[in-house]
Amino acid sequence: MRRRTFSAGLMALGLAGTTVDTVGAAAAAGEAMRHGIRATSGDGIPEDVAEWEAIASEYSYSHGRTEPAILLRSYLSDLHQLNIALAGRDCEAAKDLYRVAAVLSSLTAWTYGNLGSYQEAGRWWRTAHRMASISRHEATQVWVAGQQGLMAIYQPEYSADSIALMLARVEPLIALNSVADTPGSAYYFCCKSQAFAMTGRAVEAEKSLEELRRVTSAIGAESDTSMTGWSASRLAFGESFAYSHLGNYDRAAAAQARSKAVSPQHSPLHHLKIELQTALCLAKTGAHADAAVHAAETLTSMPEGRHDLPAGDLARSVLRALPESRRSGDAAGELVRYVSTRKAISA
Repeated sequence: MRRRTFSAGLMALGLAGTTVDTVGAAAAAGEAMRHGIRATSGDGIPEDVAEWEAIASEYSYSHGRTEPAILLRSYLSDLHQLNIALAGRDCEAAKDLYRVAAVLSSLTAWTYGNLGSYQEAGRWWRTAHRMASISRHEATQVWVAGQQGLMAIYQPEYSADSIALMLARVEPLIALNSVADTPGSAYYFCCKSQAFAMTGRAVEAEKSLEELRRVTSAIGAESDTSMTGWSASRLAFGESFAYSHLGNYDRAAAAQARSKAVSPQHSPLHHLKIELQTALCLAKTGAHADAAVHAAETLTSMPEGRHDLPAGDLARSVLRALPESRRSGDAAGELVRYVSTRKAISA
């Protein structure tokens, strides 16, 4: 990943050292900077909007391919610089930069979540919503809500009702022409389908999946693996998740096969999570030994430092689907170890 180095920014954030505890230091230093991203008065729009958009685009592609601990330092460094760029700028003139700030704040929130730091993630979600609101870019506002909702799907403390409240704030925007067929609306319907599926509401889940398929067809994206884009592989992943939780295992297996077929080979984390959904289906259909082996082999196929929150929670779901009597043996033992040692994950 191409990276800009901001030595002064890192020093200001307290992240210049190489032995610092990444999450702890970033949480402390990032709070001061997070509060600094605010609307200020001034004139003229920065001339580097295109550069910032390029930076956000680069991050949206590298987000799932770089270790979260590495990404966090990089995000906070660039957000520090973006804060400087926003200083003294009128909100109206700088609304495109606030849109970029909303995207980068969302990716930062996701990264804190991937590292198990949910309190910090929540703060950055609030910042992302505020930046998107200031930008008055409706598609970005919906995208931020969909992203936060999808992260909440993998946090056991959130219920389907609480996730619905996250989405309700942008529901009036969904019908707008500027939002209707955008990645933001795709993430919105994907989140709704998964939340409904988790509570067994098959009719509502299917209606949301139908909307998701319509949006995917309208976008015409086949292989956009960026966080700000949408793709056929993400559609299939959403279908797999929903049908796995609804108990429609044939349709789940078909969606998993499609997702693997259309997902680029340079997206190993996506493949890892699809394989964990396969393991979940095996566990739920009574193939407990096969499920444990499949999950263990999948989890060890990639360094744990590159795993994210969804991967950890899917592993927890596989373990919970195994009876207590089947949680012994090498494969199940590896799954128990993984779940018990990943922060904020328990069976």
